[in-house]
Amino acid sequence: MFLLNFALFNLFFVLVAVASLDRGSIVPGELSKKMCKEYSHFVPQSQQCGAGILNEGRYAAEQEFPHMVMLGTKVGEEITWYCGGSLISEQFVLVAAHCLVSRSDAPELVRLGVISLDDSEHSQDIKIKELIVHPEYKRPSYYNDIGLVKLEKKVDINDHVRPACLHTQREIEGMLAISSIWGPTQQQLGNLDSTLQRNILWIYDPEKCNIYFKSINGSKMLQNGITSETMVCSGTNSTNNVLRGGGPLQLFHKEYSCMYDIIGIGSFGGAVDQPSIFTRTSAYISWIEEKVWK
Repeated sequence: MFLLNFALFNLFFVLVAVASLDRGSIVPGELSKKMCKEYSHFVPQSQQCGAGILNEGRYAAEQEFPHMVMLGTKVGEEITWYCGGSLISEQFVLVAAHCLVSRSDAPELVRLGVISLDDSEHSQDIKIKELIVHPEYKRPSYYNDIGLVKLEKKVDINDHVRPACLHTQREIEGMLAISSIWGPTQQQLGNLDSTLQRNILWIYDPEKCNIYFKSINGSKMLQNGITSETMVCSGTNSTNNVLRGGGPLQLFHKEYSCMYDIIGIGSFGGAVDQPSIFTRTSAYISWIEEKVWK
């Protein structure tokens, strides 16, 4: 009897150890990389996306950013568009949390597949099923400004609509990145430009950005200043506003042609002569994967 109990006791601890190892084998970021590879198979063989070429063209080309999403709400028969996002799976959009809670009218639908919001030829308008705000996001703070939108149905992946990849490493390769937004321009005095814009941005040291935002450092909005662990600071010499809430900061993917790695989500800043602050995607990979693919 003693030997039997001892054997059962040992078996129990072996099973616990195996279970622990199994849970520990799921490395954050591995699932994102797997899905990135799957989505790369949808890139048309004939597509010339300019990967690796950081040109200064202001407007995006057709199919250049097939992951771009615009969030909107219906007011009567009209749709008001006000926040950008990135398609990261067939049914989930990565956005800034403030886009989901800062208005009295929450977003109701998304538009994909277009570079002009007035274009309907390739557009997919899909209703929103669920808004998911990061549990540690607390207004008016800028920290943890990240959220997800679950769509009512899966998108139709084609030449104009395709999920992007997620940047899983904290280190950002190089000093240049790309932002893509539907946003106001200096000439329009704050009106929304219906054509998708692109900007080349420099990645800045957070200390440099803390100087720009020193007036709100220590406030409820930015109690601990710009933190490199969860934020990416970037800027440009352009006179245009280069940030609209939820829009992505991205890099060309190193392995897959015409695919992008999302390194940040537009959070705040970005006015003329002011850096843009993005929520660092890699800091929230575990949370994203848990919500989107598990």
